Amino acid sequence: MNEERTRLWLKLSKAEGVGPAGVLRLLERFDNIESIAGAGKDGLKAVKGIGDKTADSMRNAFDNLSVEEELNLCESRGIGILTFDSPCYPEVLKSTRYAPAVLYYLGDKGKLERLEPSIAAVGSRRCSFYGREQARILACGLGEAGFTVVSGMARGIDSEAHYGALTAGADTIAVLGCGLMHIYPPENKGLFEEIAARGVCLSQFPPETEPRMEHFVPRNKIIAGLSEAVLVVEAGPNSGAIKTANFSSGLGRQVFAVPGRIDSKLSFGSHKLIKEGASLCRGISDILNEPKSAGQPSAEPEKKKEKPRSLFDQGSNEEAIASALAAGEKSSDEIIENTGLNAGEVNSALTWLQMKGAVESLPGNKYKLAGKI
Repeated sequence: MNEERTRLWLKLSKAEGVGPAGVLRLLERFDNIESIAGAGKDGLKAVKGIGDKTADSMRNAFDNLSVEEELNLCESRGIGILTFDSPCYPEVLKSTRYAPAVLYYLGDKGKLERLEPSIAAVGSRRCSFYGREQARILACGLGEAGFTVVSGMARGIDSEAHYGALTAGADTIAVLGCGLMHIYPPENKGLFEEIAARGVCLSQFPPETEPRMEHFVPRNKIIAGLSEAVLVVEAGPNSGAIKTANFSSGLGRQVFAVPGRIDSKLSFGSHKLIKEGASLCRGISDILNEPKSAGQPSAEPEKKKEKPRSLFDQGSNEEAIASALAAGEKSSDEIIENTGLNAGEVNSALTWLQMKGAVESLPGNKYKLAGKI
């Protein structure tokens, strides 16, 4: 990382009035960050959309703002800084009007360079059992098919999508609406740590930024920009997931929606998307059979992780859960208590067991064995 160049990008990112579109226009005129930083006020004002106030803010940032404290904080917390001109800045995002000057990350930045094909899986925080189950199973299947699964690590559908991708051993990207020193929602601490270890946690906000309502629309734009397609599993008519789908559609990318109950408010948004032209998703085959412009892998995907070779691998989490269910149906909380596994391990194993047809889900977040062991 070129530290001086990183300093300049950080300063630009903090200048008021310079958004992603402004960054693109500045680079069209000045070619690189050094030239932008060296430009006078009149030169900056020659760029479309930059007036007196924005030009003054930029010059003040370049001339007077210190970013040393933030750089030191990121280094001490293991947070990486990805600038717009970094080789690992995702091309699929850079090609959109939503690409910020700087991204902060925890995890393997190489996964951002190699994330195609990518698909966002999003939906409601207050979701049904059906929605949670479909999000987890679909994301798992997409991960197995070679997709990077992108979501927002929110409660409900987003979390299940991340768990499904992790179950498949696939890459998953969590885009946060706060800085990386905050975990939101707090109960996702384990999920956050697992994604940081096996995928990438990403934010456009400085590390100490607290979660705020106004941060989630910019977060959703980045989710759309990172993804070659968006899958909406369950969403109300005005939810953030619908906004993400609209941002994706505005970029000319494919939108898929999972149907739900016709009398459920949780499905109103999904059904509206389908009515307006989104592709119906009844399973991953509906996504894989779409034209390649929808993000379908063009070749046999690299195998992410070997699947278990037997119904229950000896000594595995699956075997432990199967043994617990042998005594009768149980809720996920009861399985956690009986097996001593954590919530992430139980969710992952239950996903595999359902995909194998070994376990059936029941109303009330309960499970039972589907057949004799």
